[in-house]
Amino acid sequence: MAKKITKKTISTLEPAVATVLVLRTCNSDMTSNEGFRWPTSGPISAPDWSSVPVCGHGLHGLLWGEGKGDLLNFGEEAKWLVCRVPADQIVDLGGKVKFPSCEVIHCGDQKSATEFIRANGAAGRAVVGGVATAGDMGVATAGYRGVATAGDGGVIAIWHWSDNRYKIRIAQVIKDEDGDGDLEPNTPYRLNNEGYFLKIPKSEVKTTRESE
Repeated sequence: MAKKITKKTISTLEPAVATVLVLRTCNSDMTSNEGFRWPTSGPISAPDWSSVPVCGHGLHGLLWGEGKGDLLNFGEEAKWLVCRVPADQIVDLGGKVKFPSCEVIHCGDQKSATEFIRANGAAGRAVVGGVATAGDMGVATAGYRGVATAGDGGVIAIWHWSDNRYKIRIAQVIKDEDGDGDLEPNTPYRLNNEGYFLKIPKSEVKTTRESE
């Protein structure tokens, strides 16, 4: 009796979907300025999605935490979210992005959210409201309303809003009093309203070393 030959089904794995992280803020009750309510975790979709590259009709935020920092809520009670989004769903709006759906993977305050996104792919980027630290000869880059610290011979770069556009202020750190550096080493700085470097007490900042 002839054996019955059957075809084996070969299972294949779907390729992993490339994802990016987006930073955004909500009011204390998890609503956006337009009243849309976000979850503290899990999936969420825009009910009125349109891929047309104009503001509205989607979920919005800052790709890898970079961009127009004045769009975020810096109030003490604001909720800061980190969202995971399929990379091919991102629509660039210039300084911010929009997307049809995402998964909220972190909800906290400014400090916890900016530290989370830095630890998960945004290290070295100008994360809005974040804290950047570099060692001697390193470069510490912070976004709008961020804080940066660098060691001797390093460079501090912080973004700010001026003349209706974003600019970056850069200064070198020199320990020697006779050097030509502008800032002190191992000292945290932020920019004041005029865009000048302002030294702040170390007790106000907890930093994570990013580079040496």
